[in-house]
Amino acid sequence: MIYFDKIILLLRGSKGNTQMHLLKHLFRTGLLFCLLVVFPNRLTAQSNGKTILFTGAVIHMGNGVVIENGMMAIQGGKIIHVGVVGSAFFKTAEVIELNGKHVYPGLIALCNYAGLNEIDAAKPTHDFAETGELNPNVRSLIAYNCDSRILPTLLCNGVVYTQPTPQGGVVSGSSSLMTTSCSNWQDGVVCSDIGLHINWPEFIPYARWSEADAAEAKKHIDAQLAKLKTFFSEAKIYSDSRQTGESKFDAVRPVFSGKQKVFVSAVLGSSIIEAVLFFKSLGVSVVWVGAKNALSVVSFLKENKVAVVLQTLHRLPASGQAEINEPFTEAASLAKAGIVCCISNRGSWEVRNLPFNAGTAAAYGLTKEEALMMVTRNPAQVLGVDSLIGSLQNGRLATLLICSGDLLNMVESKVERVFINGDEASLTDNPQFQLYKKFDQKYFGQ
Repeated sequence: MIYFDKIILLLRGSKGNTQMHLLKHLFRTGLLFCLLVVFPNRLTAQSNGKTILFTGAVIHMGNGVVIENGMMAIQGGKIIHVGVVGSAFFKTAEVIELNGKHVYPGLIALCNYAGLNEIDAAKPTHDFAETGELNPNVRSLIAYNCDSRILPTLLCNGVVYTQPTPQGGVVSGSSSLMTTSCSNWQDGVVCSDIGLHINWPEFIPYARWSEADAAEAKKHIDAQLAKLKTFFSEAKIYSDSRQTGESKFDAVRPVFSGKQKVFVSAVLGSSIIEAVLFFKSLGVSVVWVGAKNALSVVSFLKENKVAVVLQTLHRLPASGQAEINEPFTEAASLAKAGIVCCISNRGSWEVRNLPFNAGTAAAYGLTKEEALMMVTRNPAQVLGVDSLIGSLQNGRLATLLICSGDLLNMVESKVERVFINGDEASLTDNPQFQLYKKFDQKYFGQ
């Protein structure tokens, strides 16, 4: 891998005849061919065109339905049949007998920065925030690092799709839906610039602040809030006038046309009420990210059809008066109230725990299939791509997981195979698996 990086640097730094000579040398030695084999484009939609038939599976469709002893056929990168064994027959299909193993849709992780961060303690590996407060023109997809050593760990736990999200400032920038198995960001993008992300300015006083400190902080927050509202009000006028040429206003135009969702990160219930009402006046709907205090404003969320992304289930309760299990039961309470709820993780490497977070929610008020929907169908609905992914139904992309145990149970879960658009993705690229294999052989091998 280090040698490959050096070759890329040589190619980028070379010009004219030097670059051509290097390419010829690579072809002669066969190294370039090897590189193409090692780093394939895994997003081609089942290029061989053959039909693959999975039989004898427990199929979790992602919409609450489970088919025991089920059968699924995929062709051309899409699902062409889902049912019980014996309900259809494909003479020329390649048959994969699963013998009771579980099949799930590929999991979707919303609002994280996997692929934009490599090592938490090493700032040079951080690429998730820009300077300045209003950066709607920032696009995370071009910074997405498909060679990240974190992404394979996500894939091995069933997280096939992720939404790398800018973090800095008040208006952070736009996110895209990406796959966790790709050779470059152009191949990895599933849906570009699908969300605009805002950190809503909030005044949250600290106990140790003096009155002067609190007053100064409140003044700063009010100024940020006024600047944010002025920006979007002017952007709305600009969009309606169909002008062009202002890059930051042009960047938010998709918000007003309904092509881009607004994701608002906020802690307080009062903050999300203010944010929802403000954007509602501009004809824009909001998705609440974080939502630790969502239970305090359930009626408002339901009335205004605000979807919620819960980022941290394993945390302390939102307040000292809340039940100790409140973080675990919040998803079930929101679902019972009729609110579209998604489960995610806010970090980068932490995203690999997505199925186990859903499993925690399943242990505190949700059924297993309801919890599964919060990491498959619900995120797809929030992003507006549920006609493509999020469930195992006819016409959807053939992106699925084959698991030997319960995916939401960290004790027995083992993802054995992953198919993306009908093509099987490699699970052996996982550096953690490689290290395990190395030291297992070293200390326990024959």
